[in-house]
Amino acid sequence: MATNGVQPGKILTITAGGAVTSGSVQEVGTQFIGVALDAASGSGVDYPLATEGVFTIGKKTGETWAVGDALYWDASAVTASKTYVASAADNFIGVATAVAASAATTGNVKLRGGAKAQGQQATTTEAETDALIGAATVGADRLANDQMTAAPVAVVADNNAQCGIPVIHVIDVPAAAGDTDVTVTEAFEILMIQALKTDEAGVSSGTLTVKNGSDAITNAITWDNTVADKTVAAPSTIDDAFSTFAAAGTLRVTTSQAQARGLVTIIGRKV
Repeated sequence: MATNGVQPGKILTITAGGAVTSGSVQEVGTQFIGVALDAASGSGVDYPLATEGVFTIGKKTGETWAVGDALYWDASAVTASKTYVASAADNFIGVATAVAASAATTGNVKLRGGAKAQGQQATTTEAETDALIGAATVGADRLANDQMTAAPVAVVADNNAQCGIPVIHVIDVPAAAGDTDVTVTEAFEILMIQALKTDEAGVSSGTLTVKNGSDAITNAITWDNTVADKTVAAPSTIDDAFSTFAAAGTLRVTTSQAQARGLVTIIGRKV
């Protein structure tokens, strides 16, 4: 039997940094969160902190809780919420053990019972993972400062030593003359363009041009019945005066004739 055990760890003795109210949620450093079982009159006074168990604590109004909902502690609002806010460094506190109505100001929570770094979101089920990454989008709050899984992912700058994520647009060009437009959501700069012919059709003297709105970025690429199916074509020039797009800019592929279908792939970098 081990002889080096200190205690079960369910209740810790903490030295207060200031006055502590019995029953209040306390965050200790970045590792412990729990409920004070007794009050402490001021700094330097010891008090017991429960890291396990079910407690009634402050609840954010305007949201309903179901049993099993993951909850996060907002220290500034002194409430628990289903909503994780990375910028506020919310701390996963536990799960709801009872239904709570939208107007309720308190709710029952089973404390998580272990150390988890402050600012880390809990993913407790496959369904939660699907909701965060699959069904929903991964927003800027989860990729703050262009970071992914704690490894920096830089905006790709000239002579940049840190790798970055490319921006890729694929445009399906119909067998018709005219413009095929895409409204881009991110500001980016075009670095490479290639066009893939996907059938044999076409008429003579047809061309394809990539544009920023009405401004031509590429030269007119030959795209007529002399270009065979499965051919990959690329522009001979990319005009850097027009190759950078603002967010909500119009990325346009213009075909001059009712010619063959194709796929235009545009590779760039976020700016």
